[in-house]
Amino acid sequence: DAGESKFYWQNFQKIAAGGKILLPASDLVEIISEATKLSQKYVVTGGHRSFDVLLVASALVYGAETFLTFDKNQQALAQAVGLKTPF
Repeated sequence: DAGESKFYWQNFQKIAAGGKILLPASDLVEIISEATKLSQKYVVTGGHRSFDVLLVASALVYGAETFLTFDKNQQALAQAVGLKTPF
């Protein structure tokens, strides 16, 4: 409900302000460029959805080595581009 979501959002903001979560600035142009490359290479054969592609592209732009997801389609894309997926 609205009260619960407000509580969690305020808690997240407090944790982020305390430096426990890193919120890097996003270069949307770079992420979209990477997502375009992934789309051209993987979407037709893998059937990945747009948000899957954007999330994996973001992970690559940020230099992630591991990608956490419980979505099998998203996991397949992450693995295809060399990201580790432990689940």
